[in-house]
Amino acid sequence: MSIKLNIESGFETIELDEDRKFKFNANDYSIIIKGTKIAKDIDNKLKEYVDGLKSSLEYLNEDSELCAEKLYEIENETKGYICNKVDELFGNEVSREIFKGISPLTITNDGSFYVIKLFEAILPIVAERVKEASDKMKTNTEKYTKKYIEEENK
Repeated sequence: MSIKLNIESGFETIELDEDRKFKFNANDYSIIIKGTKIAKDIDNKLKEYVDGLKSSLEYLNEDSELCAEKLYEIENETKGYICNKVDELFGNEVSREIFKGISPLTITNDGSFYVIKLFEAILPIVAERVKEASDKMKTNTEKYTKKYIEEENK
């Protein structure tokens, strides 16, 4: 005999397009704090990336092979950093799903990095879901607390 439990975990799904979607825990309040910090960390890393690109391009006329090697190294290191930060925020290997078929360093139509546009779109959604979860928790806590307080006061 087996017992099957279905416990609501608070996970929500965000669908980026029909091929890419991921889950996050809307009941994890630390996700907002972590998300803000990680967005800043990624922004700083992107500044380093741009600086690294500029310095690598200085070798273009002198040694194109060295230039290509440096560019490849900088890009891979930056992509790895971004993917690790996204996984830290949303869970292990979420970055594989989010960046399936697109680099976090892709430049969008307005000149921004794809990862920046992604965070600008996702973080407000996450914040709203966490607020909703918090409101539900507060309502439930008050309901159960009130019940126990009434019983103690009898």
